[in-house]
Amino acid sequence: MKIKKLICAVVGGLITLSSCAEKKGTEMKENNEENGKVLVTYFSATGNTRRAANELADVMGADVFEIKPEKAYSDADLDWTDSTSRCYYEMHNLDHRPAVAETVKNMADYDTVFVGFPIWWYIAPTII
Repeated sequence: MKIKKLICAVVGGLITLSSCAEKKGTEMKENNEENGKVLVTYFSATGNTRRAANELADVMGADVFEIKPEKAYSDADLDWTDSTSRCYYEMHNLDHRPAVAETVKNMADYDTVFVGFPIWWYIAPTII
């Protein structure tokens, strides 16, 4: 239940912040300078979340970090209708956590961290 609330909060935050980008962009960047460093980190298998994360980072004046798997997903890996595909396996074996290629080296430097990701089977991908 906590995961669902977190997902709703993140998605709601992305939508809200993206929608006010034109009017409030400069104001938000100035506010962030006063309130500390912001990081927008994201996982994007097809590029949709990447676009949203970069837009949010631009509005917030934030740094960006992409969460990448050690082994990139192929189109076949992302075929959720194929019970032998990688994403199908990962989402039906929730204890499985794909290895990430790298981590944020200076996480302690950030005061606010946004985490963006696509929704797979109504939850976050296991790499998150």
